[in-house]
Amino acid sequence: MNTGYENENIFNVGIDDTARNHLRTAATWARIIAIIAFASYAVNIITAFLGKKAGGFTGEEVSGLAASASRGSEIISAIIGAVIGIILNIFLLRFGSNTREAMDNLSQGSLETGLNGLRSYFKMSAILLIIVGIFVLLALLLLLAGGGLSRY
Repeated sequence: MNTGYENENIFNVGIDDTARNHLRTAATWARIIAIIAFASYAVNIITAFLGKKAGGFTGEEVSGLAASASRGSEIISAIIGAVIGIILNIFLLRFGSNTREAMDNLSQGSLETGLNGLRSYFKMSAILLIIVGIFVLLALLLLLAGGGLSRY
């Protein structure tokens, strides 16, 4: 089968003006999303420390050890979520910054670094999604097993 492209290197891909504009737009949105995520993590941590959670228990409803345990778990979960999110969104911000620089300066190295950041972002997102999915399946199995044993 002769396609006429046998002698052409498949890795020698040029970026025209349309592709450059699409990459520049994607880089801008990636930076916006990462910055908003960073701000969201800061707000979540501040909210956890202040204890002003909407829909949560007030100090009159729960007191003593239960209130401090609930507050401690809120703070710990906010910090863990922020650390994971910050690490993840650093890759997205790196994609946005390096790709934007590559499109402005026509720099192959910056484009490769930016796309590598995007690759890392998606890889880490997939790994986290798989881990969360496993925990959800385990919780469902334990729930079903516990519900089945409660009849006896």
